[in-house]
Amino acid sequence: MDKFCVFCGQKPETKNKEHVIPKWLIRMTGDPKREVFLSPEAQFSFSNFQFPSCQSCNEKYSSLESEVKRYFDRIFDKDYFSNYELDE
Repeated sequence: MDKFCVFCGQKPETKNKEHVIPKWLIRMTGDPKREVFLSPEAQFSFSNFQFPSCQSCNEKYSSLESEVKRYFDRIFDKDYFSNYELDE
């Protein structure tokens, strides 16, 4: 069975596995080994919920994920945002 990149839909030349739900977010919201039930026959641990991706797509979206994580960390730390940051 051919595998396709979760981001661009193309067949990856250099394969990588991507946690579509970032590992840090899974840990932040509970037990990473808890199971998600997609159907009676399909259940996965969140920590193993991965999809194929191109290395270049994974790197591209990894930088976006890093930016988002900074904001999540601040929200959970009950930090404030300036008007400038909210307008970005």
